[in-house]
Amino acid sequence: MPSKSHLTLYLFTYNLALLPINPPHFTANFLSNLNPAAPQPDLIVLSLQEVAPAWISMLPSPNALTKHLTPIIEAVQNSTREQFGLGSDERGYSIVGRHSIGPTAVLVFARDREAVREVQCVEKGFLWRETGYKGAVGIKVWYSEDGSARETTELVFVGTHLIHGETQWEARNANWESTVRGLVFEDVQEDGGRRLSGIYDKDSYLFVLGDLNYRTGDEPPKEEDHEKFPQPSSSRIKTRGIITNLLAKDQLLREKRQGKTLHGLTEEDIFFLPTYKLKDKSGTISGSSAIGANYEQAAQDPEHITWAAHRWPSYTDRILYLPASPEVKPHNYQAVPSMMGSDHKPVTLHISIPKQIPEAKGDDVRLQPPFPLDEEWKSKRDVARKAEAMLGWGAWVGATRQGMATAAGTGIGLMAAAYYLKTAWV
Repeated sequence: MPSKSHLTLYLFTYNLALLPINPPHFTANFLSNLNPAAPQPDLIVLSLQEVAPAWISMLPSPNALTKHLTPIIEAVQNSTREQFGLGSDERGYSIVGRHSIGPTAVLVFARDREAVREVQCVEKGFLWRETGYKGAVGIKVWYSEDGSARETTELVFVGTHLIHGETQWEARNANWESTVRGLVFEDVQEDGGRRLSGIYDKDSYLFVLGDLNYRTGDEPPKEEDHEKFPQPSSSRIKTRGIITNLLAKDQLLREKRQGKTLHGLTEEDIFFLPTYKLKDKSGTISGSSAIGANYEQAAQDPEHITWAAHRWPSYTDRILYLPASPEVKPHNYQAVPSMMGSDHKPVTLHISIPKQIPEAKGDDVRLQPPFPLDEEWKSKRDVARKAEAMLGWGAWVGATRQGMATAAGTGIGLMAAAYYLKTAWV
């Protein structure tokens, strides 16, 4: 078992499909993949996609997602209290990092808040003018239990949502290139200066978790293909065969082997069925009424998965990391099939890493990143924020009664002012 020389993490990625969570259900299932024989996590990190619709998530406000994230934050803290037997008067896990771009958010919780020396947040969009309805969030954490710079562990967490669609694997590769080029941190040096660093850095661990959207087919399925979609089996051998056949067609593994994406990152072996796309946003039971009393009924009846016929069942939700070394101790890499409420299932990784990062040598990708940093990253992000504000307000006007009324009132006011000015000069 890892000792105090290691840092233990629990990573969780989940596409919420624009639906609110059921707090008691989320609380009960959030930590279900913890390995009881492994150490308690020092850090808990969530990558969340499709947290809220565009007319909320794209508004130019740092609090745009607060209403949607607050129940999740409270559910995580309640889950840790129940899991680790903390009293209501005990501090428990504290949120030390929170950042978002559009509907994609990353949350970082620490068991010991004082051990987090510094947190830095950046973001990058993938769509028009690099706006972030699809995008990546980077959070860099400097962690030191004794508070000294000498004993600090640096960790970069990238939460992302890449372009969707079976035919779009090259666009997803391009999204990854944009992520590497555009997520830029300004590290404070001992002399007060700043050093630019990307997500690949010789002094930092890197964890990538999110809806990477790589599929198990290069074209959408035909109507008759639906009959061959995988189902749970009581036979481990049969289930393993199903998983092996699916992974043989997995775009992420193929593109990664060819050096086109997620360069140098490691993923633990997959021993779970695909996490996407369930027929409706309720998990394994029919209808959105799953958000309520039917949650537990669905969780107890996992014998049949109702897949959406127009999408290949795929491993869209993934967690990868670097560097890999014999001292890195993965405890559990699994989906959370009991979590209901979306057309995705969450994926988690419970892992312990050496506090002293393995040295980068030779052709280590941390010394030779696949792409250079974008020299115009800052100005491009400024332009993107303005474009996001325009899109956000446009979506708000088009999607809400308040927005429509405001637009109508503004239009009437402008016409009245124009009429007044015109008549005043007659």
